[in-house]
Amino acid sequence: MTCTVAYIKELKERKAGKYQNAIDECIEQGREIGRYLSSPIRTISCANCGEDASFRCGNCATLYCGAECQEEHFPKHRCIGVWPPETDPFDAALEEGDLNKIIEMKDKRIDDWKNVIWTTILGGSNGFAAGEMLKLLRDHFGLTAALLRTHGALEKAVFVDRHEVVRVLHTDFGFDGDDARADNNSALREAVKMNSINLLRVLHEEYGLNRSDARQANALIGFVANRNREAVRLLRELYKLNIDDVLVNNRAVLRRAVDMFDSSLLEELKDYGLSGDQLYSTLPQRLPQRMRNNHFLHVINHVYGITNYPPPAA
Repeated sequence: MTCTVAYIKELKERKAGKYQNAIDECIEQGREIGRYLSSPIRTISCANCGEDASFRCGNCATLYCGAECQEEHFPKHRCIGVWPPETDPFDAALEEGDLNKIIEMKDKRIDDWKNVIWTTILGGSNGFAAGEMLKLLRDHFGLTAALLRTHGALEKAVFVDRHEVVRVLHTDFGFDGDDARADNNSALREAVKMNSINLLRVLHEEYGLNRSDARQANALIGFVANRNREAVRLLRELYKLNIDDVLVNNRAVLRRAVDMFDSSLLEELKDYGLSGDQLYSTLPQRLPQRMRNNHFLHVINHVYGITNYPPPAA
């Protein structure tokens, strides 16, 4: 997932509150977001006239309402050079994930490490290429773990679901469980929001996150709400969650699965040790007609052995 016009447009069509952080991140990155920047979700002023901005300079990310204001403001503009400002070849190579071009510029001095790190993680064709780019920046330009921590590399990699980068941060830069647990287990919480099985695996296998972390991040109910049966299974097998986690908080996890009439989740919760009696007490007294010949009812009757459900109509 990258901060393109299409991505911003998709975010616009969803609830603004839930995705405000994502939009803020895209804005901060200075990527092309065109007319969608001036949507009701977020209003930013033109650097020249003060009206609502609708796009940003592709070179330095200064905000403008249009090309006329951008040109008029150029004497005060942050860009250096001729009009229009040219894209920095180094930044372009980072966005493209072009390792060979970056090596050719190995004598370049890097002053803005935040931009370099974020562009590397968000750019490239895939997470593997981004991870290789980080290692190249370490070997040829002096990128350190301290710089990566300072500029939120782990949070950024998790935010865009690049589990390969998350793995590289551990294996090649020494990130550990303390990094993943920072800010109230924000890495695992974001993995749940991203509904990512790969992040769930990496955070356990490489960073050592465990049952305590999963409980703190409310991972089980989050993946149940996302209808992610595979993640629910991994929480049991890798993170060692058990029936106590299913029944905690007034059986919130079980109630969510039942409310969604999700038979596959109920089958998975059976492996947690959920009994027929525990399930029966959570079932609705009246089952919708559309569910009576459904697999949901089959699981209740045959997997859990609840043969007296649904109760006869009064």
